[in-house]
Amino acid sequence: MKKGSMSTGNAGKNKNYYAWGLPVLAPAEGVVVKTRTDQKDHRPLIVITKKHKSNYVVIEHAKGEFSNIHHLMKDSIVVRPGDYVERGQLLGRAGDTGISMFPHIHYQLDTGTLENRRSTNAVFACYFARHKDTYTWKLVIAGIPQEGEYVMGVDDYITSQLAR
Repeated sequence: MKKGSMSTGNAGKNKNYYAWGLPVLAPAEGVVVKTRTDQKDHRPLIVITKKHKSNYVVIEHAKGEFSNIHHLMKDSIVVRPGDYVERGQLLGRAGDTGISMFPHIHYQLDTGTLENRRSTNAVFACYFARHKDTYTWKLVIAGIPQEGEYVMGVDDYITSQLAR
């Protein structure tokens, strides 16, 4: 977001969203176990009534721990199943695929097997968070984002403060 908005200009065009096409990086090291990259991006702000598939990357970090990153841009994924990835390595670009109202990514940490997984809490390192009802950002060294919180990476927070 910039100045409280997710987009500039016409909100009906993906290219006007700040997240559109941004690099999506691996959250931790692991092995890519599944990807999909052939789904078309759709226009934002369209209510999707039937199930559409999203483009995604699934990474196994440790036996039984999987990161799922969804809504990636069509044909942007640069890793394949079997690839080993390091934390911070490029996976693809943020898009608007699947059941999505605007360009963004969906991140979910699961435990179990590839075929039978359940979501679990993910602990994130070094981010800024604020509750939706306040304007005060706080630095979190290691934590689990809480319901109703906005989160921002440290680099983005510093950039936003310098732009003031």
